[in-house]
Amino acid sequence: MKKIISISILIILIVTLLCGCSHKTYTDSGKTKLYDKFVVIREDTGPHGDVCLMYDKDTKIIYLCIHYAYTSGLSPYYIIIDGEPTIAIYGVNYEIQK
Repeated sequence: MKKIISISILIILIVTLLCGCSHKTYTDSGKTKLYDKFVVIREDTGPHGDVCLMYDKDTKIIYLCIHYAYTSGLSPYYIIIDGEPTIAIYGVNYEIQK
């Protein structure tokens, strides 16, 4: 009986993880502009909110934008270079991976 319950829970978990999430990565010709200031690189949507990577057209600094039901947040996007966190700059130390 324990084996059947464990397998059922595992199947439900796998089905839940495989459903409901999607992402869209933009190529150079298909990038969208947000408020004529930011260029969206990638958008991820899930059951609890949206996350997007975008960069400022002037400074090329990449930002992580998170939208949930009634809240949202914006933060610089950090990458690890030689073991140290560094702010990602589009075209300098960060390129989108397709």
